[in-house]
Amino acid sequence: MNNLIKAKYLFKHRNELVSDKEYEPLSVTQHGIVPRLSNVALSKVDDNRKKVCKDDIVLNSRSARRGSSGVSMYDGCVSGVNHVIFSDKILPKFSHYFIKSKHFMDQYYIHGKGIHDDIWGTRIDELLSIKIPFYKKEKQIEIIKNIENFENAIQKKINISLDKMKLLKLFLKSKTNEILFGKNSSLGFKENTLEIDLEKKFSSWTKIKLNFLGNFYKGRGLDKSKLKDSGMPCILYGEIYSKYNIKFNKASSFTDKENEKNCELVYKNDILLTASGETSEEIGKAIAYMGNEPILAGGDVIIFRIKEENKINPIFLSYFLNSLYGIFQKEVYAKGYITFHIYEAQLQNLVVFYPTIKEQNKIVKQLNFYYETINSIIEKETSKLKIYDEVMKNQISKYFQN
Repeated sequence: MNNLIKAKYLFKHRNELVSDKEYEPLSVTQHGIVPRLSNVALSKVDDNRKKVCKDDIVLNSRSARRGSSGVSMYDGCVSGVNHVIFSDKILPKFSHYFIKSKHFMDQYYIHGKGIHDDIWGTRIDELLSIKIPFYKKEKQIEIIKNIENFENAIQKKINISLDKMKLLKLFLKSKTNEILFGKNSSLGFKENTLEIDLEKKFSSWTKIKLNFLGNFYKGRGLDKSKLKDSGMPCILYGEIYSKYNIKFNKASSFTDKENEKNCELVYKNDILLTASGETSEEIGKAIAYMGNEPILAGGDVIIFRIKEENKINPIFLSYFLNSLYGIFQKEVYAKGYITFHIYEAQLQNLVVFYPTIKEQNKIVKQLNFYYETINSIIEKETSKLKIYDEVMKNQISKYFQN
């Protein structure tokens, strides 16, 4: 890569501190700079945010947020953990592509300091010491156009996969509700009372509040900092969102055996629910644990243990709690503005209805077929998206290699 010049000769540092009351708060993500995300925890008015002007380059200083950067399309402000720079010599789109290249991200990390990745960061002087390719604007425009043409072709493929996945998820959700409750059942709230109008064929189903079916326990004493490569199997609440759906047999995380005395154990047939989430719809996502060995549950995990005398298939209950009817009820009880919460006292009031155990098992078999078939297709499309992303990164990096 020719014409390398230290960034300090091409960029200026914008370090003006402003209030998020006067300037629009922005989030720095791997997909660029966007208006503040709804899942970012809010604090009181912050007067120590960094000012951002349109076409400024913003980069998160922490290596744990590798690739969280971009050229801002907005005037606004960002957290003080970010660096803000600007240039009248480098076109904004050229800067955008360069900071997304593997070469730059590697250099950004190499120039940083820290004990380990979680607290590794790159200071502004270290950022400005990185060598940047400098071309005349005509050459910059040529490179931009070449990358854009390739990017547009890749984006078409990405959109096809995303649309396919969206339709598959909608179909799966619709099919789940149809199998569980029929096509003509309805649900609503009137004067804080849940009203359920089931089709006639469901009239023989048992209808009961969740607290009569089992007992609640709270995960505790475990967070990401206590995870190990091996040891006692465990699960954190974030993994319920990111790694599991409906049911699972093995935990993919581990912690020291000695943490068992400070944590809550999860046993086979327990239902795990999330106590907090980014949206009211996500809150209380449920998964059934079907493994034979006990595992540990971290904070913000609610454990529901079905009483032995109740003839409930835990996988059926998991499907129910994740259905339109389960979500609708949990949304009503979820509290929060940016992060939503739900508690055992509220979950106890969820109304559950179910048939005989024989019919439950039959329904579970049907639902498992659809889930496994459709999710296998979704996984293939997800793999395609990862490939497209890697192809795009490699294409960008071709223009900025040593």
